[in-house]
Amino acid sequence: MHSVKNKNLQKGMTLIEVIISIVIAGILFGVIYQIFITGNIIFNKAQIEADLMQNARVAMDWITKDVRNADHISVDTNTLTVFASDNSNIIY
Repeated sequence: MHSVKNKNLQKGMTLIEVIISIVIAGILFGVIYQIFITGNIIFNKAQIEADLMQNARVAMDWITKDVRNADHISVDTNTLTVFASDNSNIIY
């Protein structure tokens, strides 16, 4: 009778419970890792796009400034080249 009482008092987890816990934790960590990686990729792409947009804005500002300051503007339609001249020729 004493040994039956001890069996009911034993606490702990079975091997199946441990394996199921490890599998569930592995799945959760995998999902969290995938979300992190995807967010990182999206952030990097957005950063590259922002850099390209900034470079395009700077180039357009330079071109706008040069065209506004030019005395003469001519366009070569064969090569799609714009010549803006103030004191020196600027070719785009």
